Amino acid sequence: PWQRDPARQAGPGTAAGSANAVFQEEYAAAQRALTLPPGGTWPTRSIEPHTIIPTGRGGMGESTAVLSSLTQWECYVVSRDAAGDQVAVGRGLAAITDLVDNHIRDVPPGTPEDGAAPADLPGPLAQFAPGDEPTQTLYHRWLAEARHGNVTSFKDSCDANS
Repeated sequence: PWQRDPARQAGPGTAAGSANAVFQEEYAAAQRALTLPPGGTWPTRSIEPHTIIPTGRGGMGESTAVLSSLTQWECYVVSRDAAGDQVAVGRGLAAITDLVDNHIRDVPPGTPEDGAAPADLPGPLAQFAPGDEPTQTLYHRWLAEARHGNVTSFKDSCDANS
């Protein structure tokens, strides 16, 4: 998350109230815009008082919701694959594709920490500092592997993040 909105900077004494109040507001709004797999539930999350967090587009509340949805869909794909339910696997892969294409972006190298989130994406957003492989490229590789019956990358991610 790279965007900071000074008018909503979280912390006591600000118009927005505590960090947790800002986080909860953004997390709840993102939840309304995203989906979870059948049986999925939104985890309870909170932020400690006096914490300064990135807010607004791509802020901590949105990012947390996007990543929670992504992890749950990964785990769903893995469990449905193990059960032999390829229709459900296809549904899960479509949901992951939507998240990757419409709610995840890598921050261009050199972007200042308070840089604006991309305007081309509606809805909740999670932004990543680029690593060795851009996040979208990585996920599209995993999606291609899964479409060919190999969900190992999703299993590893599910195990690591759930």
